[in-house]
Amino acid sequence: MSNPISWVEIPVSDMARAIEFYNSVFSWTLASQMEGTVEIAKFPYDATFFGTSGALAYEAGTFTPSSTRGALISFTCTDCGITSEKAEKAGGRIIQPKTPISPLDPSLGFKAIICDSEGNRVAFVSLF
Repeated sequence: MSNPISWVEIPVSDMARAIEFYNSVFSWTLASQMEGTVEIAKFPYDATFFGTSGALAYEAGTFTPSSTRGALISFTCTDCGITSEKAEKAGGRIIQPKTPISPLDPSLGFKAIICDSEGNRVAFVSLF
């Protein structure tokens, strides 16, 4: 069986602002492109690593950012505490600071939840 999730799209209302936010937080170089009527900015992807990839996505009237509804997308990072601080400096808001994923098993790592520049709730997950 393959991995159950094949692609993730994070809705945005201002693509330039969203690209600036994610580039600042992760030191990426995202750029927008059109795929049909949808403007997207694809996240980096390396098939030799665990996980999937996705994109920021904008299409008027179709994609709606949300900080309270829908799935929670988690980005892997080195230290979710540091990454959430970078997100806050880039215009995001920390919803849940760095906390153990499981207080009963600290080896599972840590998670922080933020609200991005577009109003989406996203998580950062790290081992430290």
